[in-house]
Amino acid sequence: MSQPVWKARTAKEPDPLVIALCAGRDMAEVPPADAALIPHDIHLNTAHALMLARVKIISPENLRRLLRGLRTLRSRADEGKFALDPAAEDVHINVEHALMHLAGADAAGRLHTARSRNDQVATDMRLWLRERLAEGMEQIL
Repeated sequence: MSQPVWKARTAKEPDPLVIALCAGRDMAEVPPADAALIPHDIHLNTAHALMLARVKIISPENLRRLLRGLRTLRSRADEGKFALDPAAEDVHINVEHALMHLAGADAAGRLHTARSRNDQVATDMRLWLRERLAEGMEQIL
């Protein structure tokens, strides 16, 4: 086995946090990046379903089905029981497919109304970044 690159310059081992920062997925098993977006995608879908119901694009019954399904998905995600299927394209498709099974294809299919895929991706990323920033600010304080 070859020696780590840093050993060529110093005998002192770097701090484990430095090694973790510099190591890629080849050195440590980490979940797919989209896994971090699961709670945000569920939150986004919840807000979107509420908006669609408020402007009467979806029925109260479809809203109930969607909210019940999204709550179930959130519970599964919180318990570590909602893993992303790599065969599905990304977190958005994974959530959509799971929601179709829980709320029905008709209700879940209506979540596409009045939003673009780019908006969905950008909003999930903003929610994730906002959470990371809040955590960083807490640590600084």
